[in-house]
Amino acid sequence: MLGVPGVVGLRAGRDGLAVTYLPDRLVTGVRLHLSGCEVHVAMAWEASVGTTTKAVRRAVAPLVGGAVDVTVDEITPPARRSSPFACPAPVSALGLSL
Repeated sequence: MLGVPGVVGLRAGRDGLAVTYLPDRLVTGVRLHLSGCEVHVAMAWEASVGTTTKAVRRAVAPLVGGAVDVTVDEITPPARRSSPFACPAPVSALGLSL
């Protein structure tokens, strides 16, 4: 998912349970279900929520046999702000499901 434009990271979700345990590692930001999966992302401030979540679904859908629910858990501000009125810190724990 980190290759999807607008996605800057994966998050464990508000409850910390959006993780998948593999034999050799832990994958944060993905929770598998019998009916599909959840993907929890951090997005870039300037990215479109709709465009980014659709791109995440397209990237993940071939790998799972069901629904792909995308949750934006954090929106990170741009590295350089051109306006003094820009958000000074990440907007975290939005819990915005699309």
